[in-house]
Amino acid sequence: MLGIFFAILSAIFKGFEKVLHRYILVKEDSLSYAFIWHITSSIFLLPIFLIEFKFPEQYFAWFLIIISSVLWATVAYTGFKAYSLLDVSIKTPIGKSKILFVLLLSIIFLKETLTLEKVLGTTLIFCGIIFLTYKKGKQFGNLRDQGVQLTLLSSFLMSIVLLIDKYATNFFNPGMYSFLVFFLPAIIIFPFIIKRKTELKSILTNRFKATMLTVLLGTTSYYLLLRAFKFEEVSVVIPIIEMSTLIAVFGGIKYLKEGTEIAKKIIAAIIVILGAILLSGVIIL
Repeated sequence: MLGIFFAILSAIFKGFEKVLHRYILVKEDSLSYAFIWHITSSIFLLPIFLIEFKFPEQYFAWFLIIISSVLWATVAYTGFKAYSLLDVSIKTPIGKSKILFVLLLSIIFLKETLTLEKVLGTTLIFCGIIFLTYKKGKQFGNLRDQGVQLTLLSSFLMSIVLLIDKYATNFFNPGMYSFLVFFLPAIIIFPFIIKRKTELKSILTNRFKATMLTVLLGTTSYYLLLRAFKFEEVSVVIPIIEMSTLIAVFGGIKYLKEGTEIAKKIIAAIIVILGAILLSGVIIL
């Protein structure tokens, strides 16, 4: 139960983080923001890194952190770019597709169990995503939309990196690993933003407080996620984390004035949340 507790706390922080990402990225450059967010997050996590520092004995562990960092950098760019193109209350439920990927990949690579609850929960989440993205008279799910495409790509890559993160907790302490997966992606992104001085200045001038708040929310959420991985299967933890959808949807409606198709967004979010509850094992059939 301790793992589930950590996952629920992580979901709460994650929900508010998503709303703020959308608020910032409506007007700011996504790649510049990804760099600032990662480098600031790593600075915030530095004290925990120093406290929990323990050099892993297996060299393979460093290979994991390099792969994870490259993937997280890519996830950050595609995900933040999608935030600039989609309402947060649309993007967030579409992003739940990573639960489908996590379920399949965790069974294949981590040998986790497949249960009736996981199958039904996955189905509910998939149906909720379809319901949310479907528009009458347009292509099913509007998959030609760049924001939808980037969200799906980000979700797939994130499902892979989350499995890596779960496995990496066997070699790293959560605080040390959290620091590295924020710091190394910042180093990877840096060469691509070195000439974007105007964009960087705009974020630090116009969205400084909001950015610092997302750093606090994001780093706390991720640290709690790694703690949850210590106690529970990844196919259980991730669906619980995705309960942040409900916070993001209502936050988008209340604070970002994303008031179109409110009833549809609420119904879709509820369907997704019910699926996440089934996947978590809280309800046993």
